[in-house]
Amino acid sequence: MMARVPEGAARKRLLGALVLGSALLIGDGALAGVDDSRCPSNAIAIEPGTLIQAVADRAGVGASFCLKNGTHRAQAVRPLPKQQFYGEGRTVLNGSRLLTGFRREENFWAVNIRLQPSRKHGECLPSAPTCNQPEALFVDDRPLTRVGSKTALTGGKFFIDYAGGKVYLGDDPVKRKIELTVASFAFESTANDVLIRNITVEKFASAAQKGAIHAREGTRWIIENCEARLNSGAGLSVGNGSRVHNCDVHHNGQIGIEGNGNDILIERSRIWANNIYGFDATWEAGGVKIALSDGVTFRGNHVYDNDGPGLWCDIDCRNVLYEENLVENNQDVGIFHEISFKAVIRNNVLRRNGFGD
Repeated sequence: MMARVPEGAARKRLLGALVLGSALLIGDGALAGVDDSRCPSNAIAIEPGTLIQAVADRAGVGASFCLKNGTHRAQAVRPLPKQQFYGEGRTVLNGSRLLTGFRREENFWAVNIRLQPSRKHGECLPSAPTCNQPEALFVDDRPLTRVGSKTALTGGKFFIDYAGGKVYLGDDPVKRKIELTVASFAFESTANDVLIRNITVEKFASAAQKGAIHAREGTRWIIENCEARLNSGAGLSVGNGSRVHNCDVHHNGQIGIEGNGNDILIERSRIWANNIYGFDATWEAGGVKIALSDGVTFRGNHVYDNDGPGLWCDIDCRNVLYEENLVENNQDVGIFHEISFKAVIRNNVLRRNGFGD
């Protein structure tokens, strides 16, 4: 049984470290996150506000797309086989909608909006009983804490009244950006050979064990120079043949990267400050967790400040290589090879892990 992560101080530290930035250097000098590279000349341009799915469906199998700089809001894309999606460095897929029209109601602020509750999934710490409800709210890019009743509202918290069709805030929203997650994923399909490059995905209402970029049911997806942040469940999900290169995955609600399958590679990526919503790490939370997989390589990653384990392969993982990773300051185990076989763990630096209990 793994140690239980702390229920207060660590979570405040994670939120306090929140940085919405661009590409940063990792250990070998590679860039982790989005960069300023251009889209290929043959890519079909898609401006913010255009329905990406409609363009992708018209273009068909194997088409390339250039998602132009700016915010593409509340879109969910199901790629076709061999499609390629490129960003320009400031391309953001944002899974939320902007909320306006708040009015004062008693000691709170309220706005009318009809929502259907999502299915709860995952186990929460006692201090965070709503962690497994994917709907999240942000004020000026900062996540608020969700509470289960209007009477529990204070500053920095919000409440959704599904029956009454209202969202309540404990903070004055005047002249502030208020966003509520509405889309459950940015990219997800069963297609093969999809490429997603140089795109930021943020504020998606991904359920626990599902990524904002969800490649687990696809085959041979390549995800590179992407940033995944502030999503409710996982930032990225991987599956058979997945390749994650040079990504920056941080401040996701449950975990940075999760998945299962054969022939998975996660390399030269920064995976940090995940599990901001208080999932129980003895269930699943933290940096990376892969399960039921054969042929997994973790190479050259910087994995740190996660509220849970750093790198974790669980349940019949075989032929796994952990190599040249820097794993530090995670609240639980640094490298955890659990109920599994045939691992090589070499040339890693592990320090200051496991102080959560």
